Amino acid sequence: MQKHIPTVLVVENQKSLLKVWDEVFKKEGLNVLTAPDGPSALNAAFRWRPDLLIVDLIMSLGLIKKLRENKWGQKVPVMFLSGWLDSESSEEAQTAAAEQSRDFYFHDNWNFDQIVDEVKNKLRLRDLDITSSG
Repeated sequence: MQKHIPTVLVVENQKSLLKVWDEVFKKEGLNVLTAPDGPSALNAAFRWRPDLLIVDLIMSLGLIKKLRENKWGQKVPVMFLSGWLDSESSEEAQTAAAEQSRDFYFHDNWNFDQIVDEVKNKLRLRDLDITSSG
């Protein structure tokens, strides 16, 4: 029986960050899907059914609502990342994301190691085998 390698879908509009995330998670032994916007992310999510989504907080508002309308999409964990937002935008986005997701992890001023640890922990909690190749 072939071992299931967890898949992470990263949704980010900055191409350079998508490339870095791709490299970081592949080094950790994960399959990685990337999407530069909400519509392509939703398409990839429904087509490939990743084990976890990492979504830029601002891009997430419509995406998560549509994702949660689907039976599979109701269960997939989502990690939200934020960049530098003014406090009003940040509060609005956090509130909307929290209302649409049971698996909300908000990281302001995050770093790559912190996010990788959170992803691996969440996948372990879902009983998915994580083997780092790095």
